[in-house]
Amino acid sequence: MAARPGGDGAGAARPGPGVWRRWVVRYQRYQRRRLEELQQKIRGLEDDNRQLREQLQHSQARVEELEGQVSFLRKQLQQCQEERSRWQQLEAELQQWHQELQELWESARYREEQLGAAQAKLQEVSEALSQSEAEDSELRALVAAQEKHLHNLEMEQRRLENRLQDLQVNKCSVLGPSLQEGHRGA
Repeated sequence: MAARPGGDGAGAARPGPGVWRRWVVRYQRYQRRRLEELQQKIRGLEDDNRQLREQLQHSQARVEELEGQVSFLRKQLQQCQEERSRWQQLEAELQQWHQELQELWESARYREEQLGAAQAKLQEVSEALSQSEAEDSELRALVAAQEKHLHNLEMEQRRLENRLQDLQVNKCSVLGPSLQEGHRGA
């Protein structure tokens, strides 16, 4: 019996070495293209990684700068609070002086000479009180503005810290799949 073409393969002709060679060359070309695509993808991921690192460095520098500003503002706030405390002490002293003036008015009604001196002193104290109240209101406004500014800086710091965490998560998610693809291609 003669072997049939396409039969069980016992008598079928095997492909020649040229067919196998063409197949191997095609497969090698395919593998090279695949390797080039993967290398290009790796270069793209490396560029992304570099950009993310630069952003991270910039963000870290900004955080350090903001921390310095926050520290400076906290010191200023502390100084303002101390100044405010001093003004409150002055205000208490002024109230005490005012009370003493009232007592002088009552005791010096019959002394005209002392009354003139007490009136002059009352005038000085009133001017000092007006000036102190004006300065106190300015300081209160300054303290409120600095507290608001400090709050805004703290919010900015939190936003930057969240951004930093997002960048780190994105870095891990970008590097994670690329490393897995690298293991699959190997």
